[in-house]
Amino acid sequence: FNLFRYITFRSGGAFFTALIFGFMFGTPLINLLKRKQTNGQPIRED
Repeated sequence: FNLFRYITFRSGGAFFTALIFGFMFGTPLINLLKRKQTNGQPIRED
């Protein structure tokens, strides 16, 4: 499959893969880190 030899196709695939992973795991990871933070700098609620 010759399409994987092109750097633009591979970089586009990497971008969309990272975007999908960011949307899937971003919010749950932030919520988990907020729960684990006991003391330290408070996170501002805007």
